[in-house]
Amino acid sequence: MGKKGSEWTEEEIKLLHECYKKKMLMPEMASLFPNRTPKAIQKKANTYGLQSKYPKYPDLDYSQRHKWTKEDEEFLENEYSKYTKIEEIAKMMGLEKSQIEHKAVSMGLPDKYIRKNSNKYTAIYQDYDWCYERYVNRGMTHEEMAKEAGCEVRVMKKWCNDIHGIHSHTFKELKTLNDIQYQIIMFGTLGDGHIDRREDQPMYIESHCEEEKDYLFWKYNLLKDLCNQGPVYYPASYGTFGTDKEYLCQPFYRLNTRIINELKEIREMPRIEKINQLNELGFCLHILDDGNRDNLWHVCLAEWSQVEMDVYQNVCAEKFNIFCKQCKDTRYYSFDAVSSKRIDWLILKNIPNELDIVHKKIIDNDKIKELCNYRFVLTQNEKIGLSSYCRANKLLHKYDEIRDLYDEISTNNQITESELLSYIGVEL
Repeated sequence: MGKKGSEWTEEEIKLLHECYKKKMLMPEMASLFPNRTPKAIQKKANTYGLQSKYPKYPDLDYSQRHKWTKEDEEFLENEYSKYTKIEEIAKMMGLEKSQIEHKAVSMGLPDKYIRKNSNKYTAIYQDYDWCYERYVNRGMTHEEMAKEAGCEVRVMKKWCNDIHGIHSHTFKELKTLNDIQYQIIMFGTLGDGHIDRREDQPMYIESHCEEEKDYLFWKYNLLKDLCNQGPVYYPASYGTFGTDKEYLCQPFYRLNTRIINELKEIREMPRIEKINQLNELGFCLHILDDGNRDNLWHVCLAEWSQVEMDVYQNVCAEKFNIFCKQCKDTRYYSFDAVSSKRIDWLILKNIPNELDIVHKKIIDNDKIKELCNYRFVLTQNEKIGLSSYCRANKLLHKYDEIRDLYDEISTNNQITESELLSYIGVEL
């Protein structure tokens, strides 16, 4: 016989006519067409008018005529379990609707496979916990929930809003951030993100240029259950920003969460507290947001106070063994070559390497030079090259000796001033 879904062969059509001529019932008929469904057989028969041409038992009472076999019962339960309409099952089996209904009841099928038109039917959206889990915990929209439940959006809204009392206010009050979401938003506010300042509208907002689209969508996927939609694209436009001149704004993508009261805690947190909580992930996010890389990494801290900058500098050194110094333009800090390489390593370790921003700033950045074999001395105030240190302390005449000794005792191209002086036996 023909393959499932293929055109009917002449042999199959001839057999189909013979089955109807013999007044064969669907279960028996279906066994002769293993690659055709009962519905497909019924549809093909209709195209040839076989049901009217060969009516089944027209002069007999169906209830007296039909004797149910085991195969009939299995066929009926199989179709009933797929919620095929009673009328269709009756047509497939060549029986009356009432016969199918009576037999289904006697087999207990209405209780086993509850249909939507039954007074025993309970839709999944009638369960409060089901709605709460999806709307609040998973952040699903009514449209997504309706699709999963197989109902209309208006029905889902009615049950969530009017009956269960689960709505935007519930989400705002009860939604909680998981640990990674809390970190992304908290450390994001040190960089390109902010939380709306309106008292009752705490939502997180972050924007990135078109070249950093992947980076923003990566964040969105981690924050997805906090949002109503994905990042929105804004084309290039001109703005005055409160001046008499027009400035061209490059196209960008903007992400914003829904209103969530827990975000107030992050919004009200002092910047110094966020700086002190920096971990590897938070440091990498901040550098990618506000840093730029040529041969060295530089970061812009324009809106920060000098105290906050000093704390940031200390945290970098103490937590990550990364050193930076303030530039002539005091809004900027620059990291030395070794620290810049370490920043690259931290980012490649903590952030997906395929993201566009990682390629742009590190992987495909042709401005990065090979790291030279620098030797650094850590004084109380700064990190300084060995030759500069010797020059400042009038030790250049002993530089070769000090360098050889330095290479013997240093393991990571840096050593503290006190260690160095103790080894070379010099007091300053």
